[in-house]
Amino acid sequence: MNENNYINELIEKAAEKFGRINLSNGNCGQFSLALAQQLIDKELKPKIGVLHRYDEEVTDLDELASQEVPVYHVVLILNDKIFDSTGEITTYDLVEFSKREYRDSEPSYIKDIGVNEIFLHSIIESETNWYIPKEKFYNFFKSLEIKNKQKIKP
Repeated sequence: MNENNYINELIEKAAEKFGRINLSNGNCGQFSLALAQQLIDKELKPKIGVLHRYDEEVTDLDELASQEVPVYHVVLILNDKIFDSTGEITTYDLVEFSKREYRDSEPSYIKDIGVNEIFLHSIIESETNWYIPKEKFYNFFKSLEIKNKQKIKP
């Protein structure tokens, strides 16, 4: 199974378990971090992307963490492919999301953020309205491997 199919399969299984709306709507950061950890366990190198309201003073994650700038969405990135609760998406989809959900046609996007960046976790904890912790998503991904009695390989 290739990496993109593996990620999409994990997303679909999580959507069946939690409901697709619960993979976003505030939980997108927690979900992306859990998905990233599952990929790291498979020796892949995911990154994270953060979509936020444009602010001329914010050009990197450190500045985003220190400013009062709304975070719109958090996504997983692997090999320049972007994933969220709907599967593989594009930067165009991110802008459309921003227009639809926040009436913002010119958001900013910080990409290729390391999964273990301290400011990333701080931003996700404090700037998203999450209600399902990343551990719950991650434990679900692990349970899929146990249920299948085989390790799912990308």
